[in-house]
Amino acid sequence: MKVSGRVMDGETGEPVNYVSVYITETKNGVVSDVTGFFMLALSPGKYNVQIQCMGYETEKYLLDVLSAGSFDVRMKEKVLQMKEVVVSGERQSDIRSKDPGLDKISVQTIRSLPMMMGDRDILKVSGTLPGIVSVGEGSAGLNVGWRI
Repeated sequence: MKVSGRVMDGETGEPVNYVSVYITETKNGVVSDVTGFFMLALSPGKYNVQIQCMGYETEKYLLDVLSAGSFDVRMKEKVLQMKEVVVSGERQSDIRSKDPGLDKISVQTIRSLPMMMGDRDILKVSGTLPGIVSVGEGSAGLNVGWRI
């Protein structure tokens, strides 16, 4: 049987889009569309339904399906408290003296490389840098792309 529903904001009545509707017993779920509508295919019975969306409180319902039908859900907004976010980076040298084609590999990066036959393979690491491509599998060659 097809059971449909619509998710709306509890205060404004506006549709809430991309809401997760999960049925615990079947371990299946759907996502509402941009207008808040969703559709479930369920057999008659009782189901625990979890309705979740970021910025809203999780709603839990016991859905008793007897026949095809529809229902509406009004969600309450929830304020999310985030921890402090710290953005950091390396100090850049003077932009006028910056060499645009120069990439540096730190000693820590070199030390973290896997060892092959007792030595670290610097050429394999350089293949991860922009503009450097391996010639082919099983080959030690590299192609370096550059522009004038």
